[in-house]
Amino acid sequence: MAHPNVLFMDFQHCKAKQQTNSSCKHLEKLARILQATVMSLKEDPLAFGQEVIKLEEHCANIVTNQHEDKLCHENLPEKLAVIRWLESPENKI
Repeated sequence: MAHPNVLFMDFQHCKAKQQTNSSCKHLEKLARILQATVMSLKEDPLAFGQEVIKLEEHCANIVTNQHEDKLCHENLPEKLAVIRWLESPENKI
């Protein structure tokens, strides 16, 4: 979810057209995850930031030869993307 704004716009398009195909269902699932992440950030920015820092520390400590870690390759980029999206000048919610 590197581009939450694109995901959000695509999901809104599906909703407006009342489409129910599998890609729109997948977008809906991702939009719910995005919404939960945004709410987490808005409800407690300090705790959210601390979680991001913990994830960054966790990722920094992983030996590069180990198997890919979901926290580092999915959760951390997702949280950072939400921060970038919400803090961008183009998108003040």
